[in-house]
Amino acid sequence: MSSSVTENKNPAEAGFTLVEIAIVLVIIGLLLGGVLKGQEMITQAKIKNIINDFNGATLSASNVTAYVETGVNQYLLCKNF
Repeated sequence: MSSSVTENKNPAEAGFTLVEIAIVLVIIGLLLGGVLKGQEMITQAKIKNIINDFNGATLSASNVTAYVETGVNQYLLCKNF
């Protein structure tokens, strides 16, 4: 007769071992860490884009102010008549 390993176990011995549960928890932790790091990188990229947009708008505003005050277009380097 053939006997399998599961037939020899008591009902009290059925279930997952501590090592198996630990491995699953480590995998879940790595997945959560990756997701959270990805979200942080996306947030940082959005903040960086907003800062760059603001700096560009500030530069444009200063160019317009300089043009209004001097009448010289800094990009064309000529006097407007």
